[in-house]
Amino acid sequence: MNKITVTGTNVTFPENSPKKGVSLDTLAQLTAYAPDNRLLKRARSKYFTSQIAIPLAELRSPLEKYYRNAYYCCNSLVQVSDTITGKYCNSRICYTCNRIRTAKLINGYMSQIGLMTEPRFVTLTRLNVTSDQLSVTLTDMCNTFRKILKRNTYRKRYGNNVTHNGIRKLEVTFNGKKDTYHPHYHIILDGQAVAELMVQEWLSLHGPALAVPEAQNIRPVDEQSMLELFKYSTKMVIKPGSDQGVYISALDTIMRSLYGRRVVQPYGNI
Repeated sequence: MNKITVTGTNVTFPENSPKKGVSLDTLAQLTAYAPDNRLLKRARSKYFTSQIAIPLAELRSPLEKYYRNAYYCCNSLVQVSDTITGKYCNSRICYTCNRIRTAKLINGYMSQIGLMTEPRFVTLTRLNVTSDQLSVTLTDMCNTFRKILKRNTYRKRYGNNVTHNGIRKLEVTFNGKKDTYHPHYHIILDGQAVAELMVQEWLSLHGPALAVPEAQNIRPVDEQSMLELFKYSTKMVIKPGSDQGVYISALDTIMRSLYGRRVVQPYGNI
């Protein structure tokens, strides 16, 4: 059994390794030891995670331990024959765990979405809010969505035999220029008419002060829709103006607001 310790972007092979004493820049050279690029991708993901995990931990927020666990995710990789395993953190800021989570969600839900007769990708949004409003807004959005599913409007319009199936994904993005947060749902559901009714109910329950028609969207489901539904719960790399970067404090605000919430939620028979 070989143990490979990963620190930053370097991999050091153990004494009994054929490459004894060699320290590699995994981003440039690891492909020679992992022809399918799995370790290369994992090393790159770990590198990106480390760039945000420590600055987040240094904020000393309530999620400090959560961020440090992400930094140490898969710090040691254990190889048995051709299988390489590690201990995962399952943090939402971890690029490695997010990639795995996305793949599992797609594999788990793809076949069920394929059974839909008229799959639609729906975006339900609220107007941007400030940091102190974000958590309560997310709670209100969840309660509103539950009300939509429980209201009699569906049964009155389509009859009692209609089953409403879908998958809801919560996402929050940050506007660096305005210092505001944009909470929204991405949903894949079955039926154009049901999608239109859901948008109508969403607008009706919120009113124009909280949600506006032009910010909502319905479109047919395609491959890009699938990726958008199951990707990260926030864009951790943001482009303010022309400069690429990460708003560490804003990311912490988003993570604290999402902590303990179910980001992906199926409903109906899904």
